[in-house]
Amino acid sequence: MSISKLLIFLVVLNLLILCFSSAVLSAPKLIARWPLDEGSGNVIKDVVGGNDGEFVGGKLQWVSAKFEKGLEFPGENIHVAIKKILIWNLPTR
Repeated sequence: MSISKLLIFLVVLNLLILCFSSAVLSAPKLIARWPLDEGSGNVIKDVVGGNDGEFVGGKLQWVSAKFEKGLEFPGENIHVAIKKILIWNLPTR
């Protein structure tokens, strides 16, 4: 690899790191996060706020994926039902 290509690569890498880190620092506090990594069943866990959800409207299938298990949505009507999330003191823009 030539020096100029290496320098371009390093500049782009530094810009990506800078953009990512500033986006993370300026992000508001999460109120919910569903990583969808259960691997089985119809319930999805909220790892932040305890607002678990459930797949409804069809049979969800967990299949082998690139990293462990993944979701396969076999139909158009399947969705996630989540209890109402109470949100207080949301930041205004």
